[in-house]
Amino acid sequence: MINPIRQKLIVFLEVNTAYNVDILIEKINDSWMFEERIILLIKKKRYQDAVAMFVENESYEEAEKFCLERPGLESKTLMTILWTIYINKYQETQ
Repeated sequence: MINPIRQKLIVFLEVNTAYNVDILIEKINDSWMFEERIILLIKKKRYQDAVAMFVENESYEEAEKFCLERPGLESKTLMTILWTIYINKYQETQ
């Protein structure tokens, strides 16, 4: 469970646009702020990077949910990206 203060930050990042996404991504890069970074990547329309982060953190259900919630063709594209990442990850372990 995410603590209440962090949850407020997540809501702020999702709802507001009055901040520089690039600066925030740079500041939290390589930090423990996994969910926050994904939100920022989505804001930058860096969907492939966001999906890859889910997989890297073994958040497979969240990755699939994220891809399926995107509208229309974007959802199909994201699911293709997700399955490609899964296949590549599987091949690396063989």
